[in-house]
Amino acid sequence: MKRMFLIFVAMATAIGLSAQAFEMGKSYLSLGYGLGNLNHKVVEQSIAVRDAKFSSFGALFLKYEYALTKKTGVGLNIAYRRETGSAMETYIDINKNVIDYTQNVIYSAWSALARINYHIGEDKFVDPYIGFGLGFRSGIWGYSTSVQGAPSNPKLKKVSPIGVEMTLGCKVLLSDHYGAYSELGFSKGVFQIGAYRKF
Repeated sequence: MKRMFLIFVAMATAIGLSAQAFEMGKSYLSLGYGLGNLNHKVVEQSIAVRDAKFSSFGALFLKYEYALTKKTGVGLNIAYRRETGSAMETYIDINKNVIDYTQNVIYSAWSALARINYHIGEDKFVDPYIGFGLGFRSGIWGYSTSVQGAPSNPKLKKVSPIGVEMTLGCKVLLSDHYGAYSELGFSKGVFQIGAYRKF
């Protein structure tokens, strides 16, 4: 058992000596998932009735970063999220008939932002950084109902196509090529967590 422990320590030391958390000239490809977003609450309030059903996907993040210098990385962030809500309601028509109908609200959004990160430390394992992104975003609200004569799936786009994000993040290198990351800030998900590959 002691021998196995010494071998593990030796391997960990070797990894630490051969790897650097953020290295100039290296590329980093990340896949993450974001939690916390105001749009989910907006969808809930748009169908504020009993027994309404809601679902959420994302935000899902795909990131690429190239280490331009020892402190600065540039790249691209792509993000996607989707919120849905549905409810069954009733109304009385002019003939005093009770009519059951459904209403559905869908919100989907994606963005593609140019990103720049400033990396604060030069540790072999831990890589804290500040990030800023600017680019294009698209967000579409959709509504549908089973009521006869109602508009069929009208859509409303966001007014501004400009997307911005600002986050504080930290990467942890777990091996020569793989690690985990987390970010907190103004983005499609208030908190992100994910994994990355260094190459």
